[in-house]
Amino acid sequence: MEKLDLFKLHSKEDKPRGWIWVYFKSDILRKEYLKFLNNESQNNIAKKISKNLNCGFSTIAKHLIKLKISKETVELPLPLVIELVNLIDYNLKGRIIDNFESFIYKTNYTKKTTNAVKIINGELAKLIGAHLADGYLSKTYYLQISDGRKDNLEECYKWIKELFIVNPTISLSIKDNTWKCYIHNKIIGKYFENIFEIKSGKKFDIAKEPELIKNSSFEIRKAFAKGVLMFDGGIKSSGIIALTSMSRQLIDNIEEILLLDGINTNKKYNPKK
Repeated sequence: MEKLDLFKLHSKEDKPRGWIWVYFKSDILRKEYLKFLNNESQNNIAKKISKNLNCGFSTIAKHLIKLKISKETVELPLPLVIELVNLIDYNLKGRIIDNFESFIYKTNYTKKTTNAVKIINGELAKLIGAHLADGYLSKTYYLQISDGRKDNLEECYKWIKELFIVNPTISLSIKDNTWKCYIHNKIIGKYFENIFEIKSGKKFDIAKEPELIKNSSFEIRKAFAKGVLMFDGGIKSSGIIALTSMSRQLIDNIEEILLLDGINTNKKYNPKK
């Protein structure tokens, strides 16, 4: 299974109040940090990190003490973990990410916890395909996938719940008589934007198979195609399965996957009016 680079969930433009936190097994990082303290003082480390992250020295120092005295697990800001790994040994990155358990996003009034999804599997590939077919992600991390069939949205609900351990909502829109599965979650939004490289806003003719999917196993690529076909495909009266999309690139991607799977296809492009 393809491992995901969860350090990408942090963006340099994120301010301290908007940081994502991570809950993880601290044994490895704590051990390496204590060894690093033999050559560098905690104050100097805090100064370097606070400068790099543009935040208060005392805040960083407090978090470093928290790591130092941690027992088995600890909850720290993700950017602090990234900075520590960069300072101590960048090669620690994979082992540290393997120990991630969940992500937390805090505001003045709420604290949302989301499971740390560390690999790309079939369910995640199908969810990405569904999103590229009939999904929308706002700049405030409101994720919505729509379809005329409720059973498709129920599948989508299960993928999100099982992957991220959160509960999205399914409802019927009276306005256009379509079912919608939606959730407002910054961490899931960051997965789509920063890891899957799917921009927020309307996709229409720019949707395409993410490089992360394309570089994965063929089983993952087939799961992605299934997600797209579930939400953008249909069966004609002749029994032919048809896929319609405004994105020529996405059509080409799905055709490539089907051909590799031994399924013959025909396609045509309608010029934009």
